[in-house]
Amino acid sequence: MIQSKLRAYNFKDGEWETVTRWQLIHMSELDYKKFKEHNFPLYLKKDPNSYKLTFNQRQKTFRFYPGQIPDDKKGSSGLTIAHQLAQEVISNLRTLHLKLTDKRFKPYKKVDIDIEADQIFEEHRTTANDNEYIVDLLVLFSKPAWLALKWNRILILEVYVTNELRGQKIIDFEKKGLSMAEVVIGSKLKIKKTASEVSEREEDQLRNIMKHAFSKQIYGDLWIDTCTSKYLENEALKEREEQITALKQRIQISQDKINVLKEGLELKDQQLRKTQRNLKTFDLALQKEVSQKTTLKKELNHWESKSKFERLLDLLRK
Repeated sequence: MIQSKLRAYNFKDGEWETVTRWQLIHMSELDYKKFKEHNFPLYLKKDPNSYKLTFNQRQKTFRFYPGQIPDDKKGSSGLTIAHQLAQEVISNLRTLHLKLTDKRFKPYKKVDIDIEADQIFEEHRTTANDNEYIVDLLVLFSKPAWLALKWNRILILEVYVTNELRGQKIIDFEKKGLSMAEVVIGSKLKIKKTASEVSEREEDQLRNIMKHAFSKQIYGDLWIDTCTSKYLENEALKEREEQITALKQRIQISQDKINVLKEGLELKDQQLRKTQRNLKTFDLALQKEVSQKTTLKKELNHWESKSKFERLLDLLRK
């Protein structure tokens, strides 16, 4: 079965407009024939070079135009309603609150990332390792700046409803240097009906539920986490700057300790000089006292060496 689409794009009066399957389903047979005559083929994306689509009234979906079917779409089982609505809803978001499980290494780690998307492309065709792929969503972003530098502003998002990412695709995109995550659609966001079985009301209900859920959180798995050389260079510089900052802090701590020791030495030096001055003063006083004692002793000796008569005369002279 060739994959079906719920929307297509029409280039009219120099501008692109979205054409939903319900617009065509609700048209009268006459209006539908006029529309088909003037507007088909429509386009998969807003790009004249993208794949062309036509509409299948019986199955109520757009199909690849004959001769425009991509090789990897031939013989596929077709995309589910949940898969296509998830692509549509996520492509219209500008802030992606991603809650991812890093599946590269065990034990698995949780990674929370908020990406401000500049552009999101659906069904983007690209090559990786000489193999051609069409990715569900190609996200171009510039915020957060550190992650934009790390991932070169690109994140590939694959939507997982029934089929997980294949190993070869992961290997090829890792070699190409593109980061990749897989959005996991939980049971509450699935609907077990084909596009032809789902009513317009059911489709709108699921779309609104997804808008509410994805605007808050998008759960998934991280399979490729690349690092550009510029990012690694910046990380090395950042690490070197952190080392320099840490070294400066250690030097400052050592300098502060030296300053404290200097202040302590200066205080002790002041105390020593004060003690030396006190000792000098005490020494002078002691010398003076010794001199006085020596003088008194001489006078006493002189006095004792005199006779009683001479002592009496000395007393009378005073």
